[in-house]
Amino acid sequence: MNYFAYGSNINFNRMKRRVGDYLKPVTGKLNGYELKFNKKSKDGSGKANIVVNPEEVIEGRLFELTNKQLIKLESYEKGYHKKDVQINVEGKEISATIYVADADKIDNSLKPTEDYLDLIVCSAYEEPQLSDEYIEKINK
Repeated sequence: MNYFAYGSNINFNRMKRRVGDYLKPVTGKLNGYELKFNKKSKDGSGKANIVVNPEEVIEGRLFELTNKQLIKLESYEKGYHKKDVQINVEGKEISATIYVADADKIDNSLKPTEDYLDLIVCSAYEEPQLSDEYIEKINK
């Protein structure tokens, strides 16, 4: 199964702790969506989520996981539900699963903590790196 990470799960060490070993991920793009930090977390801050926006593109990492690994990952993704999408990887469309915040967990007034945002931004520089333009955009 392909899993597309767009938030803190783009961090390789976090993914390894959560699901164990995995194949080397590739960067990909999810067209027609925008990254928001509007998913309520236990500490009251905003966690990464995606919302439909035809004008936007989200960059992230595509991980190939086993069914067992995806089930493990679900135990960490409380307040999210799975959605099937098409990810563009070097001009090819690849089917993948993503996690989207449940409607009752969304609050558009939220902001991410500095540590959470730093984790995502620093992880975006890991190879394969997300684009500089995208990193700058999410770091605003």
